Amino acid sequence: MPIDAVYRDGNKSVTVDANDVDSKTYLEKYKGKLFCSTDNCNARLSLVFRASRPNFFKTWRNDNHNEDCLHYFDRVADRTGVNVENVISLALSEAHKRRALKEAYAQSKMTEEQIEEQKQRRKSKRRKNSVTNRKRNNSRVDIALNSQEEDTQEIEQFQRRKSPSLYKRNVDNLKDSDIGKPRLIIGQVVDTVEKEDFARITVKHGNKIVSVNFEEAFFANSANFKGLFHHIKKFKGSQGNITFTGIGEVRRSKKDGEIEVAIYSGDDFYIEGKRLPSIAALLSH
Repeated sequence: MPIDAVYRDGNKSVTVDANDVDSKTYLEKYKGKLFCSTDNCNARLSLVFRASRPNFFKTWRNDNHNEDCLHYFDRVADRTGVNVENVISLALSEAHKRRALKEAYAQSKMTEEQIEEQKQRRKSKRRKNSVTNRKRNNSRVDIALNSQEEDTQEIEQFQRRKSPSLYKRNVDNLKDSDIGKPRLIIGQVVDTVEKEDFARITVKHGNKIVSVNFEEAFFANSANFKGLFHHIKKFKGSQGNITFTGIGEVRRSKKDGEIEVAIYSGDDFYIEGKRLPSIAALLSH
């Protein structure tokens, strides 16, 4: 996983660090013009963005490195994988994701009446805080309008740091408008399949079954999860119904056109409220 690449544009050639490029600049300037930094290797590279770990470059789909290159590898025919050019960077803090996953799991165990009571309590709390929030927002606007340029920039940076909304969906509620966006999905585990650099958990809610895929980008981010997915079957066998909660990108399958979800980090999903390494450790005793 190289962290530097050579940007080529005409006669211009500049070394680029993976962590110095944001998604906007990559798409507008660098995409398709980044190459392996090894001498005499012309393999193109794509950039993989990660929310809480360093970014890295990956070999462009179907490009090959020179056989003398440090990053040379043999391609395996019909290998199942993910086009990581489209890997999304979920701009969410680790604390935000952990909290959201725990809340989603707790909610999955509630009755409809308990969920409605929780909604009403939150609405009441928001109403109590609305006046205070309006005062704070007005103060920020005044500062932005009247302060010096550096103060305006500081406020803009603060606003960008705020976590985006993360919508929860039972898998039977996923729809076209969710495609291409991060969603926290909830459902019951049906089955698990694990291969080299690939795993799939099928998840059900109501009458809908959705595939949750863990592909090449996932194992690049979370190599310690290799060989752990078979424990989910054992855990399900001992526990009965187990709940899956996970944060990933909703997309359409290129094979059958059905909605599926891709997860890119081992920190982004729980099984019955537990991380997979914890389940593996539990079953090993």
